[in-house]
Amino acid sequence: MSASSSIAPIPDTSDCAVLRFSTEDYGPSERLEAVHEILGRNLQKVHVEPLGGESFHTTITLRQMPGLALYRASRSAAIYRRSREFIEHDDVIVISGFTSSYQVQHLGRTLSMGPGESVILTGAEPAFFGGPEQKSVKLLRVPARMLSPFVADLDAAYGRAIAANNSALRLLDGYLDVLEEAGTFAVPELRRQAVTHIHDLIALTIGAARDAAEVARSRGGQAARLGAIK
Repeated sequence: MSASSSIAPIPDTSDCAVLRFSTEDYGPSERLEAVHEILGRNLQKVHVEPLGGESFHTTITLRQMPGLALYRASRSAAIYRRSREFIEHDDVIVISGFTSSYQVQHLGRTLSMGPGESVILTGAEPAFFGGPEQKSVKLLRVPARMLSPFVADLDAAYGRAIAANNSALRLLDGYLDVLEEAGTFAVPELRRQAVTHIHDLIALTIGAARDAAEVARSRGGQAARLGAIK
């Protein structure tokens, strides 16, 4: 099964690539192979262990642009393992939007995630995550070099949970919804501004350095609040 012929590109503009993968595009006997080869080895760089056999289902949309990769997924119960063979970047990874319990193992820590919580990972180290069905998980990847100047202690954030009531996290999640609904990522100038605002909100969610916090609040924080009002 060819990965290039089985990941559906969605037309977009300039430097923003959009890809979609859905198990609905395959017959029941083809789904597990597609999940392992296309979703696991090519799209997400993880080992996938579906917990429902051929009944496993997932739909993922990936937007990839300079400074940001954004995955949005719905999926049935599964376990995902990123081993060292799949490590190819040191991006900061933010996973949010959990709608049910979820377990994450990273850097020797085991986290039991609850609905609405988020977790921060580094792409430079292995990770394990899995659990029951999730209706709308968001996964953000940002190059570490773009965030490290603005976060007080980025290394200390890896393998840590972010509470569901974190105000910056709630702004970030809401802002992503607004951007996708408005089609902002399809407009180059708006897309570049949005990526900067997302960086600001991630920094605030993790814990922005003192000098950077005010800039992030007045730039990304204000943009997210205005988006929520609209």
